[in-house]
Amino acid sequence: MEHIEQPARPAQPAGDPDGLRAPADPGLRARIRAGDRETFADLYDRYARTVYHHACRLTGDLSAAEDVMSETFLVAWRTREQVDPEGGPLGPWLLGIATNRARNHRRGVGRRLAFLARQPKPKETEDFA
Repeated sequence: MEHIEQPARPAQPAGDPDGLRAPADPGLRARIRAGDRETFADLYDRYARTVYHHACRLTGDLSAAEDVMSETFLVAWRTREQVDPEGGPLGPWLLGIATNRARNHRRGVGRRLAFLARQPKPKETEDFA
C-alpha cells in the first residue's frame, strides 16, 4: 500500500485543538469574501471535523450531523460576502451556522413526528387464507 503524505495543518496553540482561538490570518477573510475556492477548501479542511462534532452533540445523530455539516459549509459559501472584513478566526461563525442548521433539523423532525401522530392508523389486513 502506498503512503500518501497529508498536507501539514497550521500549528494550533496548546489547549485549542480546533483552532477556534487561533490568531487571525489578515487576508483570510478577504479571500473568503472574494470567493477564493482554494482558501475555502482550506477552511473546510481546518473546521469540518469541529463542525461535525458540534453537530453530533446538538443532534445526537451521526447521519443528521453529516447533513448539518454539509449544509453548514454550503450556507457559509453562499453567505461568504457577509463575512466581516475584520475579525478573528472563522470557526465561531461556522459553529453559529451549524447551530442554526441543527435547530432547523430538530424542528423538521418534530414536524414529521407530529404529522405522523395525526394520521389515522392503517386498517388491519384481513386474513386471506
